[in-house]
Amino acid sequence: MLAPGVLVFHVTAGYLSIMSNLMQILFERRKTSNDLLSDGVGLVLYSEESLMLVDFNKAILQLANTPDSKLLSLLNYDMETVFESSIVGTITWKNVQEEDEGGNSFQAAVVATSAAQKGYGPIMYFILAEVSKGYIMPDTQISKQALAVWRKFYDNTKVPVRSTSRTPNWGASNPVSYAYKPRDPSLSIPGLKEEASIGLKDLQEQLQERLEALQGKMDAYQLKDAKELLTKKGLLALLRNSASRFFGGQYANRQR
Repeated sequence: MLAPGVLVFHVTAGYLSIMSNLMQILFERRKTSNDLLSDGVGLVLYSEESLMLVDFNKAILQLANTPDSKLLSLLNYDMETVFESSIVGTITWKNVQEEDEGGNSFQAAVVATSAAQKGYGPIMYFILAEVSKGYIMPDTQISKQALAVWRKFYDNTKVPVRSTSRTPNWGASNPVSYAYKPRDPSLSIPGLKEEASIGLKDLQEQLQERLEALQGKMDAYQLKDAKELLTKKGLLALLRNSASRFFGGQYANRQR
């Protein structure tokens, strides 16, 4: 006798196989360029060999929800917390001149570190391939999660693959032996950069409004420091610090 509310399913092997494939598709779905733009995510290039994706809408909302009584302390001591949950992905790399097995030289970006919130991991590699305008390569020491991404590139016949100086020693079946040029036709780098530009401007305007309301409560030094945050350079420095703190903590086990 079954308890009320208990259902019995007669599951066939075929049904289990279909559900297994469906769940795999659902859980492996990565973010696309359209997803990023609709989420208000912008692309920030903060050096020649590093970039990040930032959800500026989330940062602006958090700043708006911070009361005046706490804003002064936030501006002076802990502004990075505004950005921590807004940084959805970051990747750093090293530009190198590589050689294939035939001795032909080509430019490649060797991934140094990569970390992202769930769903954003794979697209970081696609963005890097677009930004670097060349091949991308894994580091020689990578995590199991990162190796799985590189193996997908290796197994995908649509992804251009090129041998490297590693290939003879590392083996022809090792994904780490090659350089790749993955492409996502839906990826709009100009659109993502424009989204970041809009986000930074909106954030600057909101900070300006909040600072004007606080001027009577701030001394000269506090006001000077706070105004430095209003510049693009100041905000990008904050983003860098936040990425380092956020991904170095919660995402300490970085993929490469």
